[in-house]
Amino acid sequence: MGKQQVDVMIKSGKRRIEESSCEIQTRIIASSFSSEAQGFLDSMPTATQLMPQLNLGELEKMLGSGDGSYQR
Repeated sequence: MGKQQVDVMIKSGKRRIEESSCEIQTRIIASSFSSEAQGFLDSMPTATQLMPQLNLGELEKMLGSGDGSYQR
């Protein structure tokens, strides 16, 4: 169980690093955009806005009984 928690922490850390890197790269590239292109970029929804908030309890209900015997 401890190894699983460490794996989750590592994956989470890598995800945060990747998100930060993408955000910084986007800002660098966008700094050379015209005002029209910048407005278009600003109007685009973010991944967070497009992806619904996940609730572990609801996911367990959808997938199965929560005892590891998930339905597909």
